[in-house]
Amino acid sequence: MSLSYQLEILWYQAERMRSLGWAEYLSVQMSPDRKTMKALYWTRPPVPMPTGAQRARYKPVPLFGGTLTIAIESVKARSARSPEEIVLARIQQHVKLGNTRPSDEVEPLKLSASWEPSTGVLAVNIPPHELTLPAGTLTIVCWSATFPKHYLHSVIGGR
Repeated sequence: MSLSYQLEILWYQAERMRSLGWAEYLSVQMSPDRKTMKALYWTRPPVPMPTGAQRARYKPVPLFGGTLTIAIESVKARSARSPEEIVLARIQQHVKLGNTRPSDEVEPLKLSASWEPSTGVLAVNIPPHELTLPAGTLTIVCWSATFPKHYLHSVIGGR
């Protein structure tokens, strides 16, 4: 449940950025099941198609710079904890609760972020492997993540 709240907070922050002057450059979408948020940045209106001789060498410019996707994803239960941690958690639960069952179970979920730049947005075709962020750049720390500072700055402004 707290990951859902965190995703809603990130969505609210992105929408707030739009209301404070970024509406022209930022589009935010939330999936109907509220488990995935997409932010399209550097949005621009479509450019009219040139006529005549210029039409042959016209290369359309992408309508947005890229997409930042933040989603709630399932984690394999086995990969979330080591066997020792599982046994330790069972012992702790038995010591604390005895034979009673907890009111809720911990779901193996996490927030994940991915960045996908638009092809040709930099006016030069760059190979996809050159546009890949290093592993861990968009690692999510739920208690300190903010949309403008943590995500948008990592993708657009640098590290």
